[in-house]
Amino acid sequence: MCLALTALLLAAVATLAAEEDSVSVGSASLSDAWASALRTHEDGVAARVGVDAARAARDDVRADLLPWIGASGGWKASGGGASTLYTTVTASQALVDLPAWSATRAGVARVDAAVAGGEAIRTSLLHAVAQAWYATLAADAQVVAREEVLAVEEALLAGVEAQVTAGATIPLAITRQRVGVAEARAALAGARSDRALSRLALGRLAGLDLQEASLADPGPVPDPAAVGEPPPAVRAAEARVRAAEAGLGATRMARIPEVQAWGEAGASEPAAGGDASLTWEGGLQATVPLLAGGSVSAATDAARAGLVAARADLDAARRDADLDRDRALAVQQAAVQRAAAAADAEAAAREHLAGVRALLVAGRATALEVSDAGASLARSAADAIRARLDRDLATLAAWEALGLPPPGAPP
Repeated sequence: MCLALTALLLAAVATLAAEEDSVSVGSASLSDAWASALRTHEDGVAARVGVDAARAARDDVRADLLPWIGASGGWKASGGGASTLYTTVTASQALVDLPAWSATRAGVARVDAAVAGGEAIRTSLLHAVAQAWYATLAADAQVVAREEVLAVEEALLAGVEAQVTAGATIPLAITRQRVGVAEARAALAGARSDRALSRLALGRLAGLDLQEASLADPGPVPDPAAVGEPPPAVRAAEARVRAAEAGLGATRMARIPEVQAWGEAGASEPAAGGDASLTWEGGLQATVPLLAGGSVSAATDAARAGLVAARADLDAARRDADLDRDRALAVQQAAVQRAAAAADAEAAAREHLAGVRALLVAGRATALEVSDAGASLARSAADAIRARLDRDLATLAAWEALGLPPPGAPP
């Protein structure tokens, strides 16, 4: 468990936000950690800013298809001292402009790819925070369990020393029990180190000082009920393919003629007074590309190569996603079985302790045997905590592999 929590810490530090100070809190929930991480962690900030910028760019790209309307006005003078005030309104709209339409479609697809990438980063951050939260809860519980193990082992040592003093057992039993106490103390020290590391990792992810905070337990992670959308990496790859397809279409349309309608209306009036005059004109304009110096062919070849690469990336992302999903579900099922077995072992140890205590009342067991049964129960409880952590982390990984955000995550 220590290695797992250390790896979690390194992963958190590798993606640490550029925040010099963190907010100290007395108590916190997983929702608080999610909200803070999305607000302060560099991945959360980058995802939010990137998505907002991409959506604004999408509106800007679509605006290129709207009609253009402009107005102008002024004053002009001519020989003889005559002067005129005038205003002009001009409007134009593309009727057939396949290159512009294709370019706009390509731009929107590129923006959608950027949005998908930002949402993938956001979902990954939510999962990282959830995993760190459950690891920290398990580390807290592990410290309590190890403290109980040490207390029982020390009580057992005192009992053995008393029996040796009374001549009821050999002195070697003291040495053996002292080894048990030393092992329990080492396990407790390791558990406390794991707790400090896990709280540091969680705090760095969430941008909060959680070293002394009381963390709310959200309960066991529920099994994923259904398969969601493709994982974020696949969705981002699909968006890149759509963008590449649209880009290739836009380069091909560069050879297609465009037809544009335009109109202009104006009014002028002599500055010295007189009747105003109105004028208007309009028409259609067709543009046929004849020679572009090979730039269109080069751009088409580059776009085609980009599409091939994007499709290859998508195929790889789908294969990886299928493998990750199958592996995550298998690991999750195995972790569920191990957690159930550990819970059964804990229940059996608890039942055994109750039985030994009953025998002690009946005079058929010693206090030393009761202490030994208590130590066995404490160790089983610590093992069950570790098994529950493995189950919760494996279940969170299954949610992520199925393309689902962690349960309870903000929308």
